[in-house]
Amino acid sequence: VAPPEVAVALNNYSALLRRDGKLEAAAAAAERGLQIRRTVFGDVHPAVAESCQNLGLLLVESGAPERGCALLLEAVAICERVFEGDDPVLGTALHNLGGVHRAMGNREAAEQCLRRALAIRRRLLRPDHLDIAVTASSLVALFRRESPAQALEFARITVSIRVANWGEDHAELTGYLIELGDYEGWFDASQEEYVPENTAREHDYK
Repeated sequence: VAPPEVAVALNNYSALLRRDGKLEAAAAAAERGLQIRRTVFGDVHPAVAESCQNLGLLLVESGAPERGCALLLEAVAICERVFEGDDPVLGTALHNLGGVHRAMGNREAAEQCLRRALAIRRRLLRPDHLDIAVTASSLVALFRRESPAQALEFARITVSIRVANWGEDHAELTGYLIELGDYEGWFDASQEEYVPENTAREHDYK
């Protein structure tokens, strides 16, 4: 049986291959790392959950979303069994699973996962932690069309956290501020709909 250190090396190698765009080879390395961890630690262990997430995200990126989603579900289930109560690792697993559900069009499941992830991260992390902003941004994307009012709520969260971390003049903040301005300036509350900038200007929406 290969030692756990081999699984760590395989995961690191997989990450390098992924950055180079070699997704098939990256998935193969990640899958071998997962097999080793299952053999060494059993099926219910934080290291196995980590490998499930790594491989699951790779499979989704490689065009196998169903299998990837199953591994991410397994990672969440492991975290719920291993950790007593909330844990940042569970928050990450839920965030990843929610993102995959959103990409697959499973809106209800995505919302459930992302809201749980956000709640866990807000309970356990400092108020200005960027992981909170990342999950809030995912919820903005989820609600962008169906519920602009809720998208605005989450956009305010992500902007306030990024301003706290980066300052108001950071170059990467511009896109988030524009998005927040879209919701604050061009949301027609009377009709409960989001309208494009040109339409908003034509009707003098405030």
